[in-house]
Amino acid sequence: MENDNDEFPEVDGWKFADSSGEEDDPTIGEIAKKRPEFQELKDLGLTDKPAGGSIGVHVDATMWRARAATGTTYGRSWGPTSGRTPKQALIRCLVLMWTAHCESNADDKLAHKILGRLRKMWDANPGKP
Repeated sequence: MENDNDEFPEVDGWKFADSSGEEDDPTIGEIAKKRPEFQELKDLGLTDKPAGGSIGVHVDATMWRARAATGTTYGRSWGPTSGRTPKQALIRCLVLMWTAHCESNADDKLAHKILGRLRKMWDANPGKP
């Protein structure tokens, strides 16, 4: 099932931090944005997305996901089964999203800086890739 904007498909349970549907339903996206791990990374300036990218959370499935403009989607779960904390899952998704962006946009210096900061954060507290 898709909404009017094909870039952001509606998937049962997913709450996107940047969904175009936020204007119609302000609760969409707010769940992702209010998660403590999202807030912590936002305060550090690390929740920016490249153009065409998206970040979403599925709380019931305990999973973060990020999508690069290249169309590649990366998802990482958290909890005892995955061996990741919610913050580690979010950071890993962001690292993968920015890596894909940097690989297809080698001249984007800001993107490389953001990716470097995310990798540093990941290296300080690595979880299961």
